[in-house]
Amino acid sequence: MLEGTRPIDLWMLAIELVILLVIVGEAAIGIRRYYKRRPILARLSKCMISGQALQNAVPVSGVQDNSLTTWSESVKAWVGETNTFLKKHSEGASSAFLQDRGGTSLRYGGVAWAVHDWYLTLLARLNNLRSIIEKPDVYF
Repeated sequence: MLEGTRPIDLWMLAIELVILLVIVGEAAIGIRRYYKRRPILARLSKCMISGQALQNAVPVSGVQDNSLTTWSESVKAWVGETNTFLKKHSEGASSAFLQDRGGTSLRYGGVAWAVHDWYLTLLARLNNLRSIIEKPDVYF
């Protein structure tokens, strides 16, 4: 079976097999990472949806009841829950989520003044979460 083969042929076969094993190993690692990240990204998408629901439910100007406090507490709870989940899976993602990139001086006219700062915080956290979801290779 090996009659007429030169030593270089055997070396080339060995090198090709090593390269094939490296390619298969890289593909297996990529598939494993994909399936590991899938449930994390699904949960982060649910967090994004609940954060956007809070954004849409912001109390409007002129409201003077306890809905202001309730909404602010809901935002605090959402930030805490989301950060706890991120910290469990990635310290870098948690840090990126909590990062403040410099506050905006915009004043959202329809938002009640008492919750305006929390509204800005919610918008910043939603943008940070969106960035984390868009770049899972960096964080997970």
